[in-house]
Amino acid sequence: MGDSAGGGMAVAVAQTLRDNGVGAPRLVLFAPWVDATMSHELVDAVAARDPMLSVPRLVRAGELYAGALRTDHPLVSPINGRFDGLGPMTIFVGTRDLLLHDSRRLRDLASGAGVLLIGGSIVSSQAPSPTPFGGLIRKSWQVLLVLSIVEIVLGIVVMAWPGATLRIVGVFFGIFLVVSGISECVVGLSTPLMSGSFRLLNVIAGVLSFILGILCFRDGLGSLAVLGVWVGAGWLMTGFSRLFTFGSLESMPGRSWAIAGAVITILAGIMAIVYPISSVVTLALLGGIALLVVGIVGLVHAIQWKSTVNAIR
Repeated sequence: MGDSAGGGMAVAVAQTLRDNGVGAPRLVLFAPWVDATMSHELVDAVAARDPMLSVPRLVRAGELYAGALRTDHPLVSPINGRFDGLGPMTIFVGTRDLLLHDSRRLRDLASGAGVLLIGGSIVSSQAPSPTPFGGLIRKSWQVLLVLSIVEIVLGIVVMAWPGATLRIVGVFFGIFLVVSGISECVVGLSTPLMSGSFRLLNVIAGVLSFILGILCFRDGLGSLAVLGVWVGAGWLMTGFSRLFTFGSLESMPGRSWAIAGAVITILAGIMAIVYPISSVVTLALLGGIALLVVGIVGLVHAIQWKSTVNAIR
């Protein structure tokens, strides 16, 4: 009998006993960790739901456990060993367990090798996932998708608008900052299991972005420099908020794209504040390009996020 790492050890011991002609004990396994490489193609999808385990930590633990052996060695990862001649096997695992798909693979390999499978079950839980983005992953990818589409559309319109004036450009950037601010607040308020500091950071960034967006709608913006500072400040707050939040969530779907989008947003904010903008056309061009790039990156992230949701249903 074994649970998690103990389950993997139990399988490895059973395989060793069989190889030495000692016998074939019955195995009762609870979410057995049978692949220290954590290389299953669906492992990242389940990682978004597991309340305890993470892929990077398990990979590191596997390396430490393996010692001088390779992590894919059958003694370390018994999923790579032979299953013929093993005794009866019972496997229990939950659908929110990071080891779900490896447990299923173990079941299939053992069954294919003629091992008698007795009882066992894959337990499905409908309880909310306690991961930092458990609720967010199912609901807020739509928010990211909408924001990305708005960014792409505004980027194209700002660059293509004939005879753009300071007022018109201000309205377009104001729309972006308002929508971005609302989305940041949604992320912060709709994910109660995210750490309090990150939720607060999202809400603060969202409120300030919303206020800056409203200011962009006002008559008498004053100058290009003022508009550039307001837009740049909004981008900086949004970018840093996303960078700190998404950067801390190791198992987040599409995390690299989220971080890339945050970095680009920060760079766009710095450019808007520091770069000497001499005309409305220049501001529209640079701002439009930034919106377009950030929107495309966000769109890819949203698609990856949705794919993960579909994979774990």
